[in-house]
Amino acid sequence: MKRKKYKTKSKSKKNSKELREYAKKVKEEAGISTRRQFVNLVCIKCKEEYHIRVNNKDNWTDNMKDNYICLVCKSGNSNWRTRLERKGLL
Repeated sequence: MKRKKYKTKSKSKKNSKELREYAKKVKEEAGISTRRQFVNLVCIKCKEEYHIRVNNKDNWTDNMKDNYICLVCKSGNSNWRTRLERKGLL
């Protein structure tokens, strides 16, 4: 009976791990956060709250809210508040 040979990690797996680490390093140097960032939007009409993933939270501006439509009451265009605005902090 022959013994089974165990395979070592393939080269492609090693390379992909190195590439991921390199990409992370480049993003950090460019000032782009590698962690997931979210913006919380609240519909003014129905008070439904949405948790929206954003690439870079620092680049978020108020007019970007108009790109989203509430799934409950189907209203969009300036019917949004961020969570901070709702609490009166902004």
